[in-house]
Amino acid sequence: MSFVIWNGPPGLRFLPGARALYSGGLSFNHLLSIHGRRQAAKGAFAGKRTPDFTEYPWSLAVEQAVEERRIITPAEFRQSPPVIVVDARLLRHLDEQPAQILSLKWREFEKLVCTLLEGFGYRTIHSKQGPDGGVDIRAERDTEIGPELVLVQCKRNAPHRKVGAPVVKQLCTDVTDRGATRGLITTTSHFTRVALQHIELKRHRISGADGQKLREWIRQQVGRAAP
Repeated sequence: MSFVIWNGPPGLRFLPGARALYSGGLSFNHLLSIHGRRQAAKGAFAGKRTPDFTEYPWSLAVEQAVEERRIITPAEFRQSPPVIVVDARLLRHLDEQPAQILSLKWREFEKLVCTLLEGFGYRTIHSKQGPDGGVDIRAERDTEIGPELVLVQCKRNAPHRKVGAPVVKQLCTDVTDRGATRGLITTTSHFTRVALQHIELKRHRISGADGQKLREWIRQQVGRAAP
């Protein structure tokens, strides 16, 4: 009899055929069929009795086929869109070294803005890569006076490249056309004087967050995450 030792309930330490099973690269869970796992959940592992694994039909060929379907090829991996993660460590880094925000690629910057908005209670939808019609993020949340939808345009610009009035006017049009509550333009740089005037004129529909405002938001998030 082959066996494998595990940290499960007594009576399951000696599993017939376990060595052949493990040589096939499968885990202990594959000993159980769907039916077997359901039976186990009903009390078979709760000390009522030692399960008889002959009750649960199992096929090495079938289980291996299932596992193989979960494996992607290197080509598929390269073609897959990158998963961008912004966590507390990145926020702390950007809080300590604000200039490093310019080291983020434009999609990474958009994801950072998503994270900041989620910290304010919004549910965010990050637009797919490609033409977006001027909207990079849809941010929604429910308030006491009703649902709120914010359309967000992100501009990862060098400090000398200010956001001009045409960008503000375009987002204002998008807000109206899409029936959103308001629009938000975020940038790593600044706004031109005319752009700021237009934001003030449309202050009930459009907001702007420049590099300084983003640094304040990052600091707020870091403060909330601190123990």
